[in-house]
Formats: sequence, structure tokens, C-alpha cells
Amino acid sequence: MMKLKNRVVVITGSTRGFGLAIARAFVEAGATVVVTGRTQEAVDRTVNGMLDKGRVIGFTLDVRDEAQVHAVAQSVIQKFGCFDVWI
Repeated sequence: MMKLKNRVVVITGSTRGFGLAIARAFVEAGATVVVTGRTQEAVDRTVNGMLDKGRVIGFTLDVRDEAQVHAVAQSVIQKFGCFDVWI
């Protein structure tokens, strides 16, 4: 896998299953990973479980709520200047 240092990747539904596997792969490749999930507990658990592997932050997000999607996008842009991938 190509190195993804200095890339910001937002992964929705990344607290379990396929989304979590994708998040782990991206963080191991060097990307800054933005984990999202519907509950704060799940987000915290996922972020804490990956902090030793790289740069990870998390947000609660229900993708069915357009306002939440925009808010997370704006927060990521504010923190990092942009995001390179949104899954």
C-alpha cells in the first residue's frame, strides 16, 4: 500500500466491521484517520484502540443527518485544512 503520510482520511461507520478494517489499514499506512460512529462510546473505544498506531481523531456522526455530515466536514477542514479522502 502506498504511504499516506500527510493525508487526512475520513471514514464513516468506522467503529466496527468493514469501516474499522479500512480505518486500521489507512492509519497503518500513515494517514491521519478521522473515525466516525453513531455513539461517543464507540468512537472513543475505536480511537483509543488505534492511537498507538498513528494519528487518529473521532467524531460522532449519523450520516443520515446532512447537518451532522457538514459539521464534521467543517471541523476536519478547520483542524487539518482539508481532507483527502472521504469514505
